Amino acid sequence: MAVSPGADLALLLLGSFHAMVDEVTVELEARGHPGVRPVHEFALRAVHQGADTASDLGRRLSVSKQAAAKTIAALEQQHVAVTQPPRGRQSGDPAADDHDITSHAAHLGHRADAQVG
Repeated sequence: MAVSPGADLALLLLGSFHAMVDEVTVELEARGHPGVRPVHEFALRAVHQGADTASDLGRRLSVSKQAAAKTIAALEQQHVAVTQPPRGRQSGDPAADDHDITSHAAHLGHRADAQVG
């Protein structure tokens, strides 16, 4: 069975992406940012685009609310995001435990697409 050139290209692109991510992760760790993962970038972009709860973030990243909450906890630990109690939700509301999230960059007026260099 012949392998399609498209499949070969996809594998090359995926391998290149992984190599690039590994390189950036090592560089970020060397600059004092251990534990940064690609999903953190996707999560921060989703927050900048309006995902302000774990439920919203989970929907935008196509992961469970629990997985989104773990990502949010990692972002808080890295001091790039903060959570606060929900705004305007009544006790007994099923979403009442879903804290609001914002990134520090949003507080500082930075744009999600700003270049780091």
